[in-house]
Amino acid sequence: MRTLHEPQFHLLRATLVVTSLLLEQEGPRLVRGLALPEVGLLTFTLGMCWLALFAGHRIKNLHLRIEALEERLRRTAAIAQELEDDARARRGLPLR
Repeated sequence: MRTLHEPQFHLLRATLVVTSLLLEQEGPRLVRGLALPEVGLLTFTLGMCWLALFAGHRIKNLHLRIEALEERLRRTAAIAQELEDDARARRGLPLR
């Protein structure tokens, strides 16, 4: 489920990514002797797996939330229909 702090979290992470990209490009020129490590294939793969697991978790939670809201909508519609039928019966109007 979505939390209130999630957009701020993602904005912070996006800022860190952009900053790291700028530092990677301009760092060696600005800071003499700066040697940035190269990201290996294993690190990249683990990062992508983490993103895939996070996305899968979000999709699963979204699907469960949609199912719960659909069920709540069905129950609310049934209650509204019962109340309409009850009001019609009290007024002596024909039921649907």
